[in-house]
Amino acid sequence: MITIQSFKGKTKLYTLLLFNSKNNPNFVMILVERRFKNGEVIPLFYSIYTMDLKNKIKEIIETALSEDLFLVDLKIYEKNRKYKLVILLDGDKGITLDQCASVSRKVGEMIENQNLFEDSYLLEVSSTGIDLPLKMNRQYLSRIGRKLKVELTDGTIKHGILQAVSEDKIILLPEKNKKEHKQKDGAKIKPEEMLLGIAFAEIKQTTVLINFN
Repeated sequence: MITIQSFKGKTKLYTLLLFNSKNNPNFVMILVERRFKNGEVIPLFYSIYTMDLKNKIKEIIETALSEDLFLVDLKIYEKNRKYKLVILLDGDKGITLDQCASVSRKVGEMIENQNLFEDSYLLEVSSTGIDLPLKMNRQYLSRIGRKLKVELTDGTIKHGILQAVSEDKIILLPEKNKKEHKQKDGAKIKPEEMLLGIAFAEIKQTTVLINFN
């Protein structure tokens, strides 16, 4: 069975092919990126892997992680039978370069021991960085005290300092101007009275903002 899905951007056409067979029930995915040039469509690259391979690598990664570290994303690319694995990690207390290096060594050793790739492969292990949006609820824990930009599903945007995280929501201390810090009678509003609870279900995207002050 073959399934073809296409979606088009301003300058690119992406085609995603999903197929499997009776002999191999695991889906194989091929991502082809095409760019429009002089009216022509030119293939640029593709990525192919089986779901079974990705699951095996995820299991290896989980084995290599300490309790306070976790996997955020795993991407597998293939070109000319050469694979590239991109692993993004995070931690409940953040993650260091030494921790990334340690995980990289352990994952590399286990991949070699299991002979997952016949040909050469490239392994990249890194932290998510501050420029990428938060993808998992667990990532918020290490961002307590940081300034966030939270885009809600209704299109509104909230800015504030992350105060606390629970299973279903986050608590922000919103940014407000001096007028909003005072009640009508002139009395100052206490910080705890300004706290804003936002359910994870209402969050479309969250990014950590850099404070240069």
